[in-house]
Amino acid sequence: MTARQSTIVRILGRLKGSASKLHLVKLAFLLSQEAEDPPRSAVYEFVPYKFGPYSFTLYYDLAQLARDGWIEATNTGVRLLGFRKKEPRDLAFGFAAEIDRILDKYAHMPVGDLVADVYRRYPWYTARRGRLPPLPLVHSQQSGSQQKSREVAEGADRRV
Repeated sequence: MTARQSTIVRILGRLKGSASKLHLVKLAFLLSQEAEDPPRSAVYEFVPYKFGPYSFTLYYDLAQLARDGWIEATNTGVRLLGFRKKEPRDLAFGFAAEIDRILDKYAHMPVGDLVADVYRRYPWYTARRGRLPPLPLVHSQQSGSQQKSREVAEGADRRV
């Protein structure tokens, strides 16, 4: 088992054994972006894609883990198989704690909120920027014309 595959198993274990693929991908993405000094062999690389960051390697590893009997994968979800819930030991020293830190921060968020957060904070990973969820309006003490200029500029950013 590779270190990246061990990362998937660790994430699923922390999510009580199952997750939607969307949830798993967004958490793996946030881990790759926000983990402090992660071992390169344990995190996935992502590319901009239609609806947010995408990792070809992550999907390949999901297929490998299913083939090896670690998970059961459907079109939309992933489940850690009961007899394989014992965690692999292929993670670099200290990285398991870093995975836990990121999951403590994001795993409790509803999937829709997590997706919106990723789109908002990492818009360059979304190839279809015109389909981003609306940004919340920030109330400030700007004049009406300054506020209107900001809203127009943000709307232009979404259409890029």
